[in-house]
Amino acid sequence: QFFPAFGEGALDKEKMAVIEKQFQSARSIPEKPLSMTLVRLGDPSKFVAAIKAALPQIETTVAENSTSFQKYKSISDMPHMVLVGPDTGFLEDIGLISYSMNAGYFGLNAEERKLWLKKYMDLQDKSHRLELLRALHEKALSEPIIVPLLSAPYAALARKPWKIGLSQLYANNQLWLIQTN
Repeated sequence: QFFPAFGEGALDKEKMAVIEKQFQSARSIPEKPLSMTLVRLGDPSKFVAAIKAALPQIETTVAENSTSFQKYKSISDMPHMVLVGPDTGFLEDIGLISYSMNAGYFGLNAEERKLWLKKYMDLQDKSHRLELLRALHEKALSEPIIVPLLSAPYAALARKPWKIGLSQLYANNQLWLIQTN
């Protein structure tokens, strides 16, 4: 899933079972060496080096245009894997939703994104917004442009009297203030 399994945009187990079954029959042995393209990861050079060290048999490239996924002339030109850094959030968050949409994760073109976001933001009832979000999520997984293989959540724990002061303005801040009461 693109959203954390217990998050507000997540799909239930029944819908996920249907989607997973759809892809069981689609698995095959690749005809060419495994390839991976890196998209939207800030400075990808550290990732390329780590991937080559751990998996030297995979051909690793960095996407020329890191703002969206590229279209390929044929399926054989496509890499087997694409490594991206989406951030969709645990709770409903229009900033992260629009960020992920503009990055191309849900497969909508620019006009479709604009219309979907307008419809989403016009809904006052949160339950209706979440229905719309889950429908988009289900469509993105059922008719994928990309297929998420794993989601790697992170957590920060602190023992009293210590507390963690996460950044309120910058989503990817690697430095967190840790202080005592």
